[in-house]
Amino acid sequence: NELVASNGSTLLDEDGDAPDWFELFNPGATSVDLQGWGLSDDRGEPFRWVIEELVLQPGEFRTLFASGKNRQPTETAPVNPALLPGLRVWFRADQVNPNDPTQVRQQGGNLFLRRWNNRIAGGVAATAANPSTEPLWVASGLGGLPALRFDGANDQLLLPRVIATNDFCLIAVFRTSQSHEIDPESTAGTGGTGGQHYLFGAQHGGDANGGSGLSVGSNGVSVYEHGSGYMPALAVGHLAPGTTPAVVAVNYQTRHPGLFLQGVRVSEGLSSPRAEVTAPIEIGAGAYGAFAGDLAEVLLFDRALTEAELLGLQRQLADRYGIPLYEPRHTNFRLDAGGERLILTRPDGTTADEVKFDAQLRDVSYGRQPDATGPFFFFAEPTPGASNTTPASGEALVAPTFSHPTGFHSEAFNLSLTTDTPGAEIRYTLDGSEPIATSRLSTGPLPITDRTGTPNGISMIPTVPGGAPPLGEVFKGWVIRARSFKAGALPSPTITGTFWVHPKGRERYPLPVVSLATAPANFFDPTLGIYVPGLAPNGNYSQRGTGWERPVHVELFETDGTLAFTQDGDVKIHGNTSQGFPIKGLDLDGTGGRGRRPFEYRLFPDRSRTEFEHFLLRPTGHDQMYAFMRDEMMQSLAAETGAESQAARACVVFVNGEYWGLHYLKEKEDAEFVGYYGDHPSDDVDYLEGYAAAKAGDTAHYDAMIAWLATADLRAPENYAHLQTLMEVPNYIDYKACEVFFYRWDIGNHRLWRPRTPEGRWRWLQFDNDVGWGGFWAEQPAWEFNMLAADLTPDGGLHGHASEVTTFLLRRLTESPEFRESFVNRFCDLLNSTFLPGHTRERINQWHDILAPGMAEHIQRWR
Repeated sequence: NELVASNGSTLLDEDGDAPDWFELFNPGATSVDLQGWGLSDDRGEPFRWVIEELVLQPGEFRTLFASGKNRQPTETAPVNPALLPGLRVWFRADQVNPNDPTQVRQQGGNLFLRRWNNRIAGGVAATAANPSTEPLWVASGLGGLPALRFDGANDQLLLPRVIATNDFCLIAVFRTSQSHEIDPESTAGTGGTGGQHYLFGAQHGGDANGGSGLSVGSNGVSVYEHGSGYMPALAVGHLAPGTTPAVVAVNYQTRHPGLFLQGVRVSEGLSSPRAEVTAPIEIGAGAYGAFAGDLAEVLLFDRALTEAELLGLQRQLADRYGIPLYEPRHTNFRLDAGGERLILTRPDGTTADEVKFDAQLRDVSYGRQPDATGPFFFFAEPTPGASNTTPASGEALVAPTFSHPTGFHSEAFNLSLTTDTPGAEIRYTLDGSEPIATSRLSTGPLPITDRTGTPNGISMIPTVPGGAPPLGEVFKGWVIRARSFKAGALPSPTITGTFWVHPKGRERYPLPVVSLATAPANFFDPTLGIYVPGLAPNGNYSQRGTGWERPVHVELFETDGTLAFTQDGDVKIHGNTSQGFPIKGLDLDGTGGRGRRPFEYRLFPDRSRTEFEHFLLRPTGHDQMYAFMRDEMMQSLAAETGAESQAARACVVFVNGEYWGLHYLKEKEDAEFVGYYGDHPSDDVDYLEGYAAAKAGDTAHYDAMIAWLATADLRAPENYAHLQTLMEVPNYIDYKACEVFFYRWDIGNHRLWRPRTPEGRWRWLQFDNDVGWGGFWAEQPAWEFNMLAADLTPDGGLHGHASEVTTFLLRRLTESPEFRESFVNRFCDLLNSTFLPGHTRERINQWHDILAPGMAEHIQRWR
């Protein structure tokens, strides 16, 4: 009945992503059982995705995601909270005795709660500080059962003490009619101080610690942490419970909050930077906002629950209160925004419905009006899960065209913008922003000239406090963004092109060139800009989460002048401490809200990979003021061991037409990366970064391995043999040999992965060697530093990185005679091959020769 094949923000799924979606509608008078029906975008494969269980009631609209995630609801058995260990608080409004004056206070015909007794024997109770903060007890609140009604102003209950720290799980059943302000996920910032409605208030944790709190609204739920200087949202759920009853859960595992709503995980959350995170003690209000609505039940565990336990508990609560849990359905295919067909097939193979659509616009739906029976129109206001009653347009304009190819030109020329649509006009911009109806009107050819002599623009904006401007004029091109408009029609997509004029043409640069186009505010605005200090604590560039991603258009030009690709996407700052340097790493996402598809191009000629959801533009991290090649050169050496390493190409970057310096176009190490090189589905891996929670999968296997190693005697051959079933020891030896030889002192910053199979073993990835070989913060003279000894000594050396945790694995393994022999032999082999002085000098010279032609211009830009 309706579909969106280029979704940017019309509808978010339970992960907070914006995948394609379509809507099924039953216009009949009887229900339709869709079990066994097929959905596909290919007539030759009508059962590409089969509905497992779905009954469409008369007049019902049902939205499905065409995300490629391949998910269907699974039956979850309810779990009784009393059977799970660690339950410390269990409040139920239906267990309040309305005749007990110690529990309730009667005023007129109303009952106000004084004390909420804990169902756990010996457990603490929640009490109101005074009569003005007592919530109303209502006999029929949620699902016909009693609930506490909070007024959104003064009502609040307090626990006498903190119940849990760092690891805990909080679950509640609530209903609210108020929306709350949704802040971006971040580990810093002051977002949680206005517009929030705290079902559980966040206690101030002081300078080092943080208190956790939960704000809820009809439009989503968010976890905040309160400490000195900031109050960020570490987990944000965009799934909207609306004004119906909902069950929410916050699951902290080693200071990392996961967020669940209506039976599904809605946020993986971000690891807290605070030393300790405490569970809330305030119910119904916090320092920066109060909850207005009904609360029926609260459970608090002093440990993190497994996902199975969490889902079972949510099912138990949903059954008790008659709450329909969210049942997202995701097909195993996506819709092509360029146009294709969508087919619904009955179990007997006959076609029930089919729609063929042409190129689609971002955030514009294509649907029938009237529902089910009418022709298809375009809707600027999509209505997922509801009738198509918003204004419809029968025409969607196509993008205008350029008269000349984008890229480098040796002579000036006049650029014409044209459209084949009668009555349409073309609007354009020159600053990187997308055209709107009031942008410049194209009335004739645009002169594209050599911009030498044009004053610097955005390159004069400081990107760090006290940042120096370029030394002289930077080289510039023209970024033209154009769009067609016509009364009564939907505006066209935007066409974007970068044009440079220089006597040398494409030979101006011997490297690939990447051009980024975005509204200047996305990078440089004090509030929105991700590339500047701005107004956020520790700099806008230090913020994290989807709220700090910005739309961008990306063009890649090869050295022969070929336009490799031109595509919309999202961009965010990449890196940790290096983000505070003037030139910053960028993470480009082709599958974000703007692009909706991966970058499909062979970015690295020496590798076979042709599809990238992400790639990086990295100015070498901590090495940007030194050799500008450490990580890339060392990774190219490490690759000779067979370890997974990031491919990299030096390139030149432009932002909105202004020269932005040398970067490395680089693979991003993530689940997609290890899935490709490990020849294993990326959605079925455990992928860990540092010593925090997993970025994909979980840490259960790794935690079990470390726990076993804590007591195992690796001198016993059978134990060492068992270890080799848990991790790939030769890979780990190569990883550590490179780490030692490179003097990569940042040993706490490691990445590892395994397939989520019974025989899946851990492998370590080579990355982030920018501090190696005497670079940033190295002990001098670096060639005399005993890195192996430091890697084995948990004394706080290596600038605090040599801890009990980070050195544990190597220390334990070296207790095995077999490991020691293998390590020494392999290190000697590498010293006589990959690590030979002549070989490494040759590799250094290779990278030097690539960088040298452009280094002077880069230094003038980022002096």
